[in-house]
Amino acid sequence: NLAHDNRILRNRLKSALDNRKYPVDGQLWPLLYLGVKLLRHDEALELLARRGFGSEAGIILRTMFEAAVNIMWITKDAEDGLVPKLKRYSDYQVFVSQKYRDYTNNSGVLNNLTEEERDKWKQYNDILTERAFELKDEYGFTYRSWSGTTLKEMANDVGWGERYDTLYQIYSDMIHSGVLSVPEY
Repeated sequence: NLAHDNRILRNRLKSALDNRKYPVDGQLWPLLYLGVKLLRHDEALELLARRGFGSEAGIILRTMFEAAVNIMWITKDAEDGLVPKLKRYSDYQVFVSQKYRDYTNNSGVLNNLTEEERDKWKQYNDILTERAFELKDEYGFTYRSWSGTTLKEMANDVGWGERYDTLYQIYSDMIHSGVLSVPEY
């Protein structure tokens, strides 16, 4: 029954997103992204669980939990904190993508581009790199967390500390290639 109800909810949400008549406000894209991520993962979770891949479904469940905690934390105290949290989330994406630009610059992959394409890459890369360092200084960003706090602290802050302890932590122990997952395999 729960899986059936979940499917109905998922389909209604997908339909509402598909039928919206206006674009999503630029500031709200993190919430839409996280919501769609939850919808897609929910469907994948159901398919894996139905086929008997419970441990593998647990990996997706952990990711869903992270997305849900992020949504809850962003929207907590929405009247005062929503816009700054959404901006911080968006700005973190610019900052954290620097590691991929660094990888691209150091990997030799640019050697496959024409000189014109490399020049264009360098132009965009320089702009984004400068912005990433500005954001790092502004927020004190590290590659650990966009919010400046841990997932556990965010979960506690939104009243989901017990869920973190029972769902996230247990699945973390089970899905990693350690002794606790031996019986599953």
